[in-house]
Amino acid sequence: MVSEKESGFSKQAEATLIKQAQGGSQESLNLLLLRHEQLVHWVVQRQWLCTLPYVVAVQEGRRGLWHAILGFDPERGSRFSTYAYQAIMKYVWRV
Repeated sequence: MVSEKESGFSKQAEATLIKQAQGGSQESLNLLLLRHEQLVHWVVQRQWLCTLPYVVAVQEGRRGLWHAILGFDPERGSRFSTYAYQAIMKYVWRV
């Protein structure tokens, strides 16, 4: 997983971007999707079944990340990456 130091984001800055994305900011949504692309690949590489093409698994993982961004509540106190990991894994396994 990516630490706060490695991402260049503070937890507060990420929470702000998430709120903006949830409010309809396409720019914030795109930044978050790009920022967490490595997490998608990390999850897919660990959950991927060889019968499913890797690109399909990654695409489903991105859908999970997108849903995680739209559904995350920073006020609950958990880290976004923890929440997103579960959503990404769920979407990959669903396929």
